[in-house]
Amino acid sequence: MSNHAVLTVLVIDDNPGSLELLSSALAGPGIEVLTASDPAEGIDLVAQRRPQIVLTDLVMPGMNGLEVLGRVLEIDPATDVILMTAHYSTETAVEAIKKGASDYLNKPVSVSLIREKIRKLQEDAEKRQKALQLQDELLHPRLPVRKVRGVPERPFDRAGDTRHFRQERRRGEADQKDADDHHREQAQNRADPLDPPPALSRRVEKDRVLGHVTGMRTAERAVVIPVSQNPRDVPTYQ
Repeated sequence: MSNHAVLTVLVIDDNPGSLELLSSALAGPGIEVLTASDPAEGIDLVAQRRPQIVLTDLVMPGMNGLEVLGRVLEIDPATDVILMTAHYSTETAVEAIKKGASDYLNKPVSVSLIREKIRKLQEDAEKRQKALQLQDELLHPRLPVRKVRGVPERPFDRAGDTRHFRQERRRGEADQKDADDHHREQAQNRADPLDPPPALSRRVEKDRVLGHVTGMRTAERAVVIPVSQNPRDVPTYQ
């Protein structure tokens, strides 16, 4: 059994002697005992501390044990509530069990009996705690950590990584579309493929102004070619 408290027990009784007796009898490793001599104070402790077990007297001023039972179960239906009374009656016991009490004991309460009941409830509480811990581990497993040189470590998030990949893919597709549109626009604005290159066009225009076009020059002579009004009609010599 662990040294820290795994079970919290609240005792509500307007009799100080009963409170002292029960708190001493229930004290032990792994058990935290809270006491309240006023039922309203006990209800506040239930709301604040959430004890797993509540032992309450049946007859008390201001609020009886059945009312305490109802208030406790409203706050936490999983709480085990044990009623104690010096005025035992079968009708009251049946009513208490129907309203959700875990047990109904007659005063004076046997210390060995109450210890045995608390021990069983403590074992059940430990089992529930382990089951909840296992359930939490199954529902919320620890994610593996990626280790990449130069990149800060972060948990692996399949859904997040998939979203990031899709965003990057959409961004790349958009960039590719912009590039394709730009090249298509350039192709549409490009000059007729039959037009001569810009350098040749400038030379032809210059020679047109001078009145002749100088063709290929050989070692013996320069061949003079008549000027044509259309640069496309300029013959090509090989």
